Amino acid sequence: MDIIIGLPVDATHTIICPTVKDKKGDLSSILNYRPIALATIFSKILEHIILDRIYEHLDSTDNQFGFKRKHNTLMPVLLLKEILRFYRDHNTNMYICFLDATKAFDRGDYAVLFQKLLSRNVPGYIVKFLWNWYSKHCARILWAGILSDSFVICNGVRQGGILSPFLFALYRERDREAHLNYYASAYNRGRQLSHRKTKLNRIRQNKHASLTKKCI
Repeated sequence: MDIIIGLPVDATHTIICPTVKDKKGDLSSILNYRPIALATIFSKILEHIILDRIYEHLDSTDNQFGFKRKHNTLMPVLLLKEILRFYRDHNTNMYICFLDATKAFDRGDYAVLFQKLLSRNVPGYIVKFLWNWYSKHCARILWAGILSDSFVICNGVRQGGILSPFLFALYRERDREAHLNYYASAYNRGRQLSHRKTKLNRIRQNKHASLTKKCI
């Protein structure tokens, strides 16, 4: 078995099987296929071991529900329904913004990801190991029983990896905080403008009432 940086070559390779999303759709369109990544058993066991060693460093805010142990996306759905019910019962408008990151798993920058791992005090030897592993990450396409030539993957977390959801959540943490700060700032500006508008309306009403009295 060939070895690369202490890893079997097979552990650095992923087989991708395109699966049709809609059989009644356009089968010639790449958008109608979902890539299913098949990782080796060795790499899955190895990632489980690494995850157990670094999980305590991958903590996130209480607002993060996905990709966390003992959490699931059902919790924020129930929370959102309760908030909607509260505002509806009080006859108050509620505005919601949903963001969808297209192909997010495939677009992460390795340098940013591993810098974040270091900032979380993940042991240096684990970060170096992951860097070497990711830098040698290759994939092959399996189509109609035929394997394509191997090609290098230069960004994004490993598809089908045990660590991938946790690394992705860490990678997106700063972006999530930036979005929250932006919308909080926009909300505050909106409230200030609304307050000024209300104040101006009151001044106009008072002036109008004063003029009406003088005319009478």
